Amino acid sequence: MKQNKLFILSSIVALSLGGTCFTSCDDSEDYSISTEATVTEITTGQAQPTAISAIVSGKVLNLSNMSPARYVVGAVFGTDADLETNGTKTIGSIDANGTVTTTLTGLEEDKTYYYATYVTLQSKVTYMGEVKSFTTTDAAVATSNATSVSTCKVVLNGQTTGLEGAEKASTVGFRYALQADKVETGYVILADEVTANFSTELKGLLPGTTYYYAAFSQMDKNYLLGDVKSFTTATQEMEYVDLGLSVLWAKYNVGAEKEEEFGAHGGFGDQTFYERAVSVSQYTPWNLVDDEDMVAGLNLDGSNAIKSRMPSIAKFQELIENTTQEADTVNGVEGVRFSAPDGQSVFFPLAGYRDGEELTEGAGFYWASQVSPTNENYAKNLLLDNTGKASIENSLLYHALSVRTVRPVEGIYVNNRRLKYGDLEGNGNFRIDIYNEWDGSGACGETSPINKEEVVFTKNLAVTIQLSGISVPGTYNCYMVFADGTWATQNWGYQESGNASCTVTGDGIYKLVIEGAGSGLGIFAIDVAGLSTACGGADGITAKVLKLEADI
Repeated sequence: MKQNKLFILSSIVALSLGGTCFTSCDDSEDYSISTEATVTEITTGQAQPTAISAIVSGKVLNLSNMSPARYVVGAVFGTDADLETNGTKTIGSIDANGTVTTTLTGLEEDKTYYYATYVTLQSKVTYMGEVKSFTTTDAAVATSNATSVSTCKVVLNGQTTGLEGAEKASTVGFRYALQADKVETGYVILADEVTANFSTELKGLLPGTTYYYAAFSQMDKNYLLGDVKSFTTATQEMEYVDLGLSVLWAKYNVGAEKEEEFGAHGGFGDQTFYERAVSVSQYTPWNLVDDEDMVAGLNLDGSNAIKSRMPSIAKFQELIENTTQEADTVNGVEGVRFSAPDGQSVFFPLAGYRDGEELTEGAGFYWASQVSPTNENYAKNLLLDNTGKASIENSLLYHALSVRTVRPVEGIYVNNRRLKYGDLEGNGNFRIDIYNEWDGSGACGETSPINKEEVVFTKNLAVTIQLSGISVPGTYNCYMVFADGTWATQNWGYQESGNASCTVTGDGIYKLVIEGAGSGLGIFAIDVAGLSTACGGADGITAKVLKLEADI
């Protein structure tokens, strides 16, 4: 009677698991069994057969609240699909993640076997996963070393034996993951063609990241997986373009090496760009700042002290409002080009979005760093279409979009496109106006190359300039014409001490530092005394502010 009661109980639990359950035929009355639902999932995995053996895998979850002495895991197998009646059990091993590995030996060559992962609890009740099959074979697959490893791409290589004459019925490729023990269930990329030596290019990788991979072949009922190997992509120093805005814009997408490449796609907040879950609960429902930025920690910047980051909604709006947009095609890839008034531009490919494993093309979707203020299941993004239209929209957190990074300008931002220079006062000097309300150059207010309110310093203020086109080299006194917003710190001429002064000898880069403290600006100009006169005018001379720093 107790045996019947046990069978009913175990059957109820088996139904809740979606698996198969069968009991021991022991009629002994002196045992008990826990009624807790210990096993939450049992799955039969892949088999890797040889001519006379096979390694089969599976999953059993969750045995963590049960002593190992009270359960046995492994695989049940046989030549008949009815494993409950005719199967043979072989004990396997289970790791901390619930992965069960079992080696089956003594098999016959070229014969089909059925198998399933099983767990037996307290020597009484057995649960079994889905029944699968394989055929013993002398075919084999080997994982070769990766080649052509760059910042975002790699060529994976593998070899097969024993597939001769069956190429059309076979599939070969690679599984890859971010952890070695996840490769068996990792993402699949198929080889370009089925040959004894096969390869394929894997793109859209992250720079400076280690990936693990293994070659596989699939023919009829057999799945063969080679050894797990790894490669590490090179670090990347992203190229940036100055569009005359408050930030520099990356030339390529994250995970790309050329402007037309799609690069990597990631769900909102996924710093691995690897997650495929299609549930918003798996992603970040708040704004991404500091270490949570999707590119925080990526090897994108080389030795540059200013690090890349995701753009905010405001930066996307600034990009749209201060450039012209038009549809463009680069090497056959459609996209939208954003062009500044001076001709500098960046190209955004219509890289689409990924939903789980499926990539949908036809438009461009680029994450901003902020979630929707009205619905935390969505985050803000730049949307582009093939007519050149750009707008700010919302996307579900689990949609995997492209990321185009920005880099803050080092120091205080100076818009060189607004920089006024030349013989501005008609006195033979060469003047560079950074902020000036009095000489009529227009270097003030909204037309100034600088926001004067950002100029705050307690010790000193340093400006680095670049001069080009000086036709008559010589020795010219160069100095700041300067007063801060309160007129507390001032300079009006060349100082032998070097305060706010330097000597210009020809084309090159020069740095001037004014000592003191101040906030805001009254006037900020740089004069190179006598330079315009010496060169017969200022028309051929150009200037650029490379850096403006406070308190160096």
